[in-house]
Amino acid sequence: MLSRAADYAVRAMVHLAGLDAGTRAAQHDIAAVIDVPSTFTGKVLQRLVAADLVASRRGKGGGFTITARGRQSSMYDVVVAIAGEMPLNECLSVSHRCRHAPGCAAHRVWGMAQSQVVGVLRAAKISELATENARVAAVAAARSQDAEPVQVICVAR
Repeated sequence: MLSRAADYAVRAMVHLAGLDAGTRAAQHDIAAVIDVPSTFTGKVLQRLVAADLVASRRGKGGGFTITARGRQSSMYDVVVAIAGEMPLNECLSVSHRCRHAPGCAAHRVWGMAQSQVVGVLRAAKISELATENARVAAVAAARSQDAEPVQVICVAR
């Protein structure tokens, strides 16, 4: 299962990728946008900095910005930066040699499922997700402006 930290990291990366290049965002602003406590957001951001997906600067004019590597990254890259390799089943872990694998039909299925998950996450590029978020937000904003006020009438029985 995907950790909360990995989920929050993906949300933070998509937010940062949606900002203009070089724009720095304060930790508390990122936390508010991704709806996560600021202290937890800080821990996640520091792990992204360690993975060179995000850069940080302290002091006035400081904050966090996405790196070129981060802008080109995929959801898989972000998840691995936060949680490491995450096999669907222990038998797929590189640190565990499954003694049942040679004669286990389920092992083959677990392997195929793992490959599919990794493929989907690798195909989901952070920059493309940011672009999609901006498009969805623009459509939602346009719909809310075009909507006619609705009068709600309650009828007591």
